[in-house]
Amino acid sequence: MKANLKLTIGLAGVLIFNALLRLVIFHSTPNSVSPEEIAFLKTLTITPALNDLSFRFLALPVNSLMLVLITLLVYRTSKNLSLSLITALLMTIVPWSFILQQHLNPFILLPLGVVTVLMVSARPVLRLAGIGLVVFLLRHWLDLHLPSVSQSISDFPILFRLVDWKTLFFAGDSVSQYLKIPKAGFFFYGDSVFLFLGAYRLLDSRFKQLTQTVLFLFIVGMLFLFTTSANALLTYRGILLFLPFTLIGAVGYHYALTALPRYLKLGAVAFMVINLIFVAELFASHFDKKNSFEWGYAETSAINQLNRMGVRCVYITQESGKFQLYADFYHKNRSFSVEKISDSHLKQTCLVNNQCRCLLKEQELRLVDQQKDDVQTVFSLYRGLPIYFLISKDNESK
Repeated sequence: MKANLKLTIGLAGVLIFNALLRLVIFHSTPNSVSPEEIAFLKTLTITPALNDLSFRFLALPVNSLMLVLITLLVYRTSKNLSLSLITALLMTIVPWSFILQQHLNPFILLPLGVVTVLMVSARPVLRLAGIGLVVFLLRHWLDLHLPSVSQSISDFPILFRLVDWKTLFFAGDSVSQYLKIPKAGFFFYGDSVFLFLGAYRLLDSRFKQLTQTVLFLFIVGMLFLFTTSANALLTYRGILLFLPFTLIGAVGYHYALTALPRYLKLGAVAFMVINLIFVAELFASHFDKKNSFEWGYAETSAINQLNRMGVRCVYITQESGKFQLYADFYHKNRSFSVEKISDSHLKQTCLVNNQCRCLLKEQELRLVDQQKDDVQTVFSLYRGLPIYFLISKDNESK
């Protein structure tokens, strides 16, 4: 009874810290809706206002429930209170979990479903059946499919690249400008030390059940990687592999904080704090500049300003398909119509005296005999480069 009370109090503290951490940075970055969020919100029939990001609060209860379940799972398999709480804390601040919870996406439901199945049943066959049911229910949102032999063979290098030391701790999802924290991997730089330490500690017979759970998650994670689309982000394809790595790291941190000399314990605590501050600073200071194109800041800003300008209609070309996506999604929040025209009609359409405007990319300005320095109304990336130029009769060359 006393241990359960301590677990409850400790877990409540971690949940409060987790909520505060995410609420503090909620309005910092990312500060606009992503194309992926648009697709997911459409399936949920949610259309927020232009500047409303409150739908992201949906990720907080999902993440909190995930923390509760993973903590209880570790406690049930290890009977170790401090290890359970260290796991919860690590799941709160580890980079892959941190960035994944910053936007609303269906993949946050997958670890939740898997851990729920592990809590409900201890038999491997029932666990596999339960996880199969979870994957089946989420297959449409996650774009899953049965892999062919040829794809499985081609995916093996991806598996090795994903668990490569450089990828895990330094590069991360380097291909993605969408979920990448610059200069950071899926885990903290020095977590590899605790990962090796944790792997060694799991050889102890006292962690037999937890070791079996970790191995089971590795198998499920590899199977999931082979069922995901080849075009899916590495962050998503490896999400179930990151979970057992986190558990191993938690065992390593636990050993360092409980069995090593006091000065090494203090070093481990300081290391966790420094890691948290370092990654949070990278996220706050660099994420917006690096990823603003993917998050649609320019498109949202353009719609807001066009509304304020009282523009009645906007012409775009095929090059501005992303603006079309946002304009269609926010059709109830805009006061102008959007029409597509061909490149051959740009000059005669854009430089006429009417209440319509042309929204062009930089490479299209030459088609209307304009230079970017001549255009007064420009929509830029968040603290970044110009991306859209508004052309009207006033821009006509003399």
